[in-house]
Amino acid sequence: MIKDEVGFTTRRRVILIQMLYALVINCNSLKNLQDIYVKRIVFDVSKFSRYKTSDSNDMSDYDSLVKILEKIDEIDQLVEKNCKNLSLERLPKVVLAILRVGAYELKYCEHKHTIGNIIKDYLNISVAFAHSVETGFINGILDKVYLSENS
Repeated sequence: MIKDEVGFTTRRRVILIQMLYALVINCNSLKNLQDIYVKRIVFDVSKFSRYKTSDSNDMSDYDSLVKILEKIDEIDQLVEKNCKNLSLERLPKVVLAILRVGAYELKYCEHKHTIGNIIKDYLNISVAFAHSVETGFINGILDKVYLSENS
């Protein structure tokens, strides 16, 4: 995935995945994080990510990340329920970040695109992060998340 070939929505998804990944790598828990720490991660990822867009801003990224963190327990339960006896701790951290952001978008956000296109975007992102082996797994989990929430 080359920066110039990716649209704004995909870039926002990538940025959120990178931010959530940075938090997971640097924190023992995603619960009760200090606001200043979350803002620092947002600033660092926004500054150094190659997918930063000139028309997005740190505050909208921060707001989106905080919304995900507020729902992290529900998101984790939803993902784990659809993982069939696989604990979230055993997943690669990037895959977990992709699943969390994807599940959040499918469950809590308004859909401007078709569900198939949204899930396909997350699959392309996983390939860009060198996790092409897990695309079938990610596809199955995100599909089940969407179906379980809309059945």
